[in-house]
Amino acid sequence: MSAEWPLVPLGNLTVNLDSRRKPVKEADRKPGPYPYYGASGIVDYVDGYLFEGDHLLIAEDGENLRTRQLPIAFMATGKFWVNNHAHIVVGNDKADTQYLMYALRNTDISGFLTGAVMPKLTQGNLNRIPLPCPSIDIQRDIVQILGSLDDKIEINRQINQTLEQMAQAIFKSWFVDFDPVHAKVQAIKEGRDPIEAAARVIGNPAIEQVGASLREIAELFPSEFVESELGLIPKRWGVKPVSDWGRVVCGKTPSKNMPKYYGADVPFIKIPDMHANMFATHTTDSLSDLGSKSQFNKQVPKGSVCVSCIATVGKVVIATQDSHTNQQINSIVPSKPYYTPYLYFTMKELSGHLHDLASGGSATLNLNTGNFSKIKTVFPTDSVLSSYSSVASRLMDKILNGYSSNSHWLNCATSCSPSSSPARSVSVMSNSMFGQYNDESVETVEIYR
Repeated sequence: MSAEWPLVPLGNLTVNLDSRRKPVKEADRKPGPYPYYGASGIVDYVDGYLFEGDHLLIAEDGENLRTRQLPIAFMATGKFWVNNHAHIVVGNDKADTQYLMYALRNTDISGFLTGAVMPKLTQGNLNRIPLPCPSIDIQRDIVQILGSLDDKIEINRQINQTLEQMAQAIFKSWFVDFDPVHAKVQAIKEGRDPIEAAARVIGNPAIEQVGASLREIAELFPSEFVESELGLIPKRWGVKPVSDWGRVVCGKTPSKNMPKYYGADVPFIKIPDMHANMFATHTTDSLSDLGSKSQFNKQVPKGSVCVSCIATVGKVVIATQDSHTNQQINSIVPSKPYYTPYLYFTMKELSGHLHDLASGGSATLNLNTGNFSKIKTVFPTDSVLSSYSSVASRLMDKILNGYSSNSHWLNCATSCSPSSSPARSVSVMSNSMFGQYNDESVETVEIYR
């Protein structure tokens, strides 16, 4: 096929159902089984529904219309409710509804947005967006191919979520609840073997996969507690400020008047890049080598733990390569590589505390670098930290591998999504996507060693 697909305004391809939307204040919502959708997805579950079947939701307002950290167009199925922050449409006899979703995801809509502060996509401008419109049969073929990619991405996302939960559960057991120490204390009281008791508590499939000896790990934990300014902690463990874990760096934005500082290969991490991510593998902005060198003292190496401290406080990601951040983020550059997993989950655990510290009576949340550096944390012995890292890093490396895999599938989806370029044979797209890649071939960056 060599002819270009015709470009047709979205309004000529859809039936718009915006008039049936109905926002409900959070205080007035009654809990129930039906999804309540907003601009970027499900925001609640309620006891009633307005729509039933397969529909396309398109964000009407919000910063995500510019940053596109989340899809601006997504399907809602079954019975559900929609507020007035998302347009709702279905395809007419010229368009498959799910095809329209993929077409919109690959379309630049910046010229159709209004609002200097808060971006908005009005219904009128939505209807003007031109989309490529092949025949219905080709649209359905494209949906089948891209849908299979979506399935792969979703499976990887669920696996990553499970892996992070496993690493976090071990963290909580060892460093929040102090389960191995409690087990030893109780065993001594009852005249049982404390090492055996702690080993049973430590036992976990993730630990066993590493091949570590449970008894050897159990021996690393004390059998007593001592008082500290943070309450009871295991004996020989300490309480130290964040600054004792390594160097604390507050980010900085290079001059926007210097275009040559931007647009190359050095990641520039901002808060939108941190949402729902363990690793900062992709950033919306990047710096040039010149831009990085202009503030070399602000560079953070791979393995650094980046924490949002202004406006949206408490988001945490790990840098996967030498990076920079903006001034809303404080980063901990660990003095020892195996501190990274512990620091990541410690900052996640402290999210509420960080938020409280940032309040300070101001309308905008702000946790400055000085106060962030002084936050007190439990400081376990190096032997325990190293042992935890050997377990958690295995899980986190798998997560990073999942990110790499999903990046590949997303690139495939982008390259094969509908566009205004000449139409390509669906069979060629299918062969190029599925014939040259194996999930296991992705090389993982080692962050902790």
